[in-house]
Amino acid sequence: MSKLDTLNYIKSNQNNNPFSTQHTSDEWSQQQQKGYKAGDNIEEVVDSLTSEESINVFLARQRLRFVKGNLNKQEMKDSMFLELNIAAHNIDGIASVPSIQKLHNLLEFINENSIDIMAISETNIDYQQEYYINQNIKSKVYSIIFSECDQKTKGSGTALVIHNRWMKHYYSVVRISPYIIIAKFLFVQREIWVWSIYATSNDQDMRKSLIDELKMAMEGHNRSVHNTIVLHIVLGDFNDTINNKIDRSPSTGQPGSQFLIQLSQLGLYDMCRVLYPDAELFTHEKWDKNKNKSASISKSRIDQIWITHEPDVIPVEFLVHSSQMITNSHHSIILTTLNISGFIRNNFWYCVPDQLQDPDLHQDKHIVDI
Repeated sequence: MSKLDTLNYIKSNQNNNPFSTQHTSDEWSQQQQKGYKAGDNIEEVVDSLTSEESINVFLARQRLRFVKGNLNKQEMKDSMFLELNIAAHNIDGIASVPSIQKLHNLLEFINENSIDIMAISETNIDYQQEYYINQNIKSKVYSIIFSECDQKTKGSGTALVIHNRWMKHYYSVVRISPYIIIAKFLFVQREIWVWSIYATSNDQDMRKSLIDELKMAMEGHNRSVHNTIVLHIVLGDFNDTINNKIDRSPSTGQPGSQFLIQLSQLGLYDMCRVLYPDAELFTHEKWDKNKNKSASISKSRIDQIWITHEPDVIPVEFLVHSSQMITNSHHSIILTTLNISGFIRNNFWYCVPDQLQDPDLHQDKHIVDI
């Protein structure tokens, strides 16, 4: 399996973007914006930092030194949560025996690309089958949490695939409906709530339910009382777009989805548009059933990842990967990488202030050797 394809540019002028102030490495902040035309191939392979390099970047930026103590190398890596690689995919059903192979293919892709959490929509599987499916997963690195399933409707059910390292911080699941599931992760004075959603076409009840649940979760949480900051991540198949000029092909002049506008008004941000405000990216294709896949009827970007703004959570990249050789779904796999090194307080447990104050000395200093 090849590495993920990613757009290799970052918008240089985002003064109104709350996420535009920082990037996780100097390499990202030095990238220049490129020009694009319709039909241009703007996908490139990007190598991510190794675990050792990521830890050293974090320590250098925070002016910290790692105190190893009794930790071995693996324990030291496992104690640091510097990045969150989170993805979403509409798998188009895995309820039948032949289609369950799509799940195994997807799990292989998830593992090979170091994805921490993936939201899967349109599973057509109920959570009562959760135990059986987890027992039959070849790789024991991941666990899967399923929502309810609407037995009367074809095309329901969501799930979250979670790496075991993150499962150590998982403490609760809320199954709101066959279309919304929340997994909650607890850290020191921090929580991360991952909302896996599937908004079927024209299902206004589901959309209203999601907005209402988000409002209650965000407005009902008093940071000063709970002494905890919650990062909300909402991802999946939204079946909606907010800018039909660049989110659909052929483009239309119709107004954007009120559902997505409400998400924005709640204080959530679309990760694709945070990093690539003007790029024409598509995650779903419709085909003429009577023809082969040589040309699509239409394209859209209905698969999305939204997060609440936190100063210490920095978007790094957004990726779109074809699923044709993995699940053969009409939906691509989308992934975003978030730098959470300053957000997760657990990262500071084994660190002390570095005595070196000269930034030039930090430049060549290998702060931790893993």
